Amino acid sequence: MFLEIYDICKIITVKQNIFSRYQYPLVYKFLYNLQNTLAKDLEAGFILTSLSIKALKLFNKTNNSQSYKEFLTNESIYVGKIKKADIARELEIPRETIRRKLNLLQENDLINIKDNILEVKIKAFEVVDLNNILSNYSKGVKVVIDDMVDKNKINFNKELGNEYLATKFTTHWLYILNMFIEVGLIWKKKLKSIEGWLIFGTCALNQMYNLRDNRKFYKLHKDDTENYYLNMISKETSNGLNPTTIADLTGIPRQTVIRHLQTLVKIKALEKDKKNNLFHLPKAKEKKKNIIEGINQVNLCISSGIQKNLQLI
Repeated sequence: MFLEIYDICKIITVKQNIFSRYQYPLVYKFLYNLQNTLAKDLEAGFILTSLSIKALKLFNKTNNSQSYKEFLTNESIYVGKIKKADIARELEIPRETIRRKLNLLQENDLINIKDNILEVKIKAFEVVDLNNILSNYSKGVKVVIDDMVDKNKINFNKELGNEYLATKFTTHWLYILNMFIEVGLIWKKKLKSIEGWLIFGTCALNQMYNLRDNRKFYKLHKDDTENYYLNMISKETSNGLNPTTIADLTGIPRQTVIRHLQTLVKIKALEKDKKNNLFHLPKAKEKKKNIIEGINQVNLCISSGIQKNLQLI
């Protein structure tokens, strides 16, 4: 079975409302884990994700696909020589920051670096609530598959559920991690930081849930990316979040949240309801262009990952 990336992206775009119900919680949970349970530092977690991709690429070359349970019986994955300058360039993070975060990851026993030789510990792949993450991913992929089957473009009778993904973990997780890096680089550039991505995404997720609870808005416009965004920012569904709640939902310290909120408001990614000290996606239509462009770029990255995962079946 072969699906073109742009065919997948078109389905996601015209079914943005349905697809986002799975993708938004998936991303939120992954970033929350990096911030609070794994690296306990979101930027360090982003770097760890990149190193984990390098490790999985090498692992998959010399091993058959392993289940999550089997994979965790390993101790570490030898990656080889790495250069901090290369990581800094790939992730668009200052070299000095890379050095500090690598030290943090090593202190947390997630990696080992000696003479620039890297090993990624299997502990780095212990994902809290993995079943939930894989379940949301598989449901999002099912949206694509069902659409193609309904239009008789493919004949597909296999179940790409979370249990299957966990059974073939090492091959599929590689492309899921790669999706997070590619998507993260897009939002990092537009929102100025990885923490800003989680804060912005948490506000978007809140508004998505508000939209879901106001079902009459589902038929307000034809379902596509732009109209989905317009539905989310409709006055009736745009209940914002205050800094304390955002800090509680993300695990990012409140003072850090406030600093990033100031930046997000300045670049018009979020708006502030000054009366209630609530932050939400901007309602003004003229401010949506940059965010819509970001979502469209993200959809392409997600589509590429879905294509690669489907080719493995």
